[in-house]
Order: sequence, then C-alpha cells, then structure tokens
Amino acid sequence: MAFTVERYIAVCHPIRGRVLCTESRAKKVIAAVYVICFSAAISTAFEWTVVEVTNSTTNITRIQSISSDLGDNETYRTVYYWFTSITFVSLTT
Repeated sequence: MAFTVERYIAVCHPIRGRVLCTESRAKKVIAAVYVICFSAAISTAFEWTVVEVTNSTTNITRIQSISSDLGDNETYRTVYYWFTSITFVSLTT
C-alpha cells in the first residue's frame, strides 16, 4: 500500500511529490510497516505448542505441533480473524 501511495503522488502530483517523497520519509514508512506487521503477527507464534510423542510399542519418538490454549480460545480466534480480514481488505482497496 505504501508503494501504491508513493506512485500515486509521483504520477498525479509530481511537483508536490518531490517534497513529500523523500528518502527519510520512505525509511520511516518502511519501519512503520515492519512494526505494524510484526505486531499483528506476533501472537501466531503462541498459537501452537511443540511436543514429543513416543510410541511405546515401536519406541519411535515424533515431534508434533498441537494447538495451545491461545490457539483453542474461540474469542481470540474470532477477534484475530476479523482483525486480519478488515486490515487486509482495507489495505488492498
């Protein structure tokens, strides 16, 4: 979205674009986008738990990921679903 806004300014407002689109502002926008995306996705790391499962008859140990308490929380899943849906739809339109 940031690139699209920059292109819009450069094409539709070329004179103002030289003032608005600077390297320092681009770096700030990149940093802001990174922080926002990281903040929005950090909770997904806590949705899963890695466990070792050992089969007692064959004595084979497997590593398996299971849903954590956070991943099983229906309220969290609903809120996170709507947050990501609204965010991605608003950013792509």
